[in-house]
Amino acid sequence: MLGATTLGIVIGPNLADPAQRAAVSTGLAADTGPYLLCAATFGLAALSVLAGLRPDPLRLAGRLSAATDVPAPATRPSRYWTPHARGWRWPRSVWRSW
Repeated sequence: MLGATTLGIVIGPNLADPAQRAAVSTGLAADTGPYLLCAATFGLAALSVLAGLRPDPLRLAGRLSAATDVPAPATRPSRYWTPHARGWRWPRSVWRSW
């Protein structure tokens, strides 16, 4: 985390001028360049997270355990949220405690 922060502090200001020039060359105001650079960077990060979580690790573990007869990882029941026929909801015991 410290390394990523350091890289961001060093690289970020150095990319501001090229981002402003790129915005001006496309006909936008110069101050929109860094915002567009940030939007593109966040989009790239979202795509990398989406690609990294395919296939879903929990479903993959379930399929592998079913194929090898090894029990699936146990999940801890939640104290507050419980599965319900219409979705997830608060259990009545939590409502009574308030």
